[in-house]
Amino acid sequence: MIRYLIKNNFKIMMRSGVNILLYIVCPVLVSAVLISAFSSLMENYKPDEDFMAKYGAIETNFAEQANDEQANFTDQVEDADQTNGMTNSFNIAAINIEHPYFVPAIDSTDYYGIIEVVYFGWCAIVCISGLLSSEKKNRINDKLYVSNLSVTQIYLARLIPLSITCALGVSIAAVIGMVFMGVHWGNLLLSAIVVILMIFAASAFEMMLYEITNSMLVTIIVSFAIVWIWGFFGGSFETYMFSPHSMTLKNIDPIYHGNRALVELSCMGHSDYVLSSVIYSVIMIVVCSLVAVLAGNVRRRKGA
Repeated sequence: MIRYLIKNNFKIMMRSGVNILLYIVCPVLVSAVLISAFSSLMENYKPDEDFMAKYGAIETNFAEQANDEQANFTDQVEDADQTNGMTNSFNIAAINIEHPYFVPAIDSTDYYGIIEVVYFGWCAIVCISGLLSSEKKNRINDKLYVSNLSVTQIYLARLIPLSITCALGVSIAAVIGMVFMGVHWGNLLLSAIVVILMIFAASAFEMMLYEITNSMLVTIIVSFAIVWIWGFFGGSFETYMFSPHSMTLKNIDPIYHGNRALVELSCMGHSDYVLSSVIYSVIMIVVCSLVAVLAGNVRRRKGA
């Protein structure tokens, strides 16, 4: 029964071509605009290969007195050493630093071609808005609640096709970016894992909001507001390399971990943020799903 429901919900969402088209066209268009607008800015983000550190001293009366005292002390030491048959030499050592470690620069094409795909993936609720609105209008929820299906099965029958549909849309957008704009995703396997888990996390989070509010309008407003805030601190609109925001705010932001993991995979081929992004997504999937099922059980009891 649940497999039939998953299949049926998936077909209904796929018939809503406008919603799917939004996840293909919007990331590509927004990425193209931002790439064009910030290309010169990102090109300037290049560390100097060579640098020189210089030190200066301001000569004051106090400095002159200290130098005189040091010179007298040095003369005394040299006299004592000559008496003992010893010789001291004072050398000034030069420190030469070559090839300091730095994170390689990433251009605007790769950055925004990746970041905007992720951002629209976090707006997954749009894919299922038509289905949920239709179910509520036709009182399908009441029929499902009196069926043999559990609240968990009903929730999974919505979450799974929602995540798959959204992932399909942003995947097409990512392929278009790679082919026509030259976006480089780096490690494709790890990047795919990060993106897919984030889409499932976004779907679980927004389905939780819907189960709590029981209103599609409220769910969209609240979820879009939260996602916008996460995107603001996570680098969706301003590159996180130039962002002046506190690292504390960034580290509690799930979008920041995903964005940084994907960007570093693109420019370096590896990232320490892959693990943290996966952990964030898994925690969100589990916690949000539990809350959504709990809210659904409460609503079923009230309906009974």
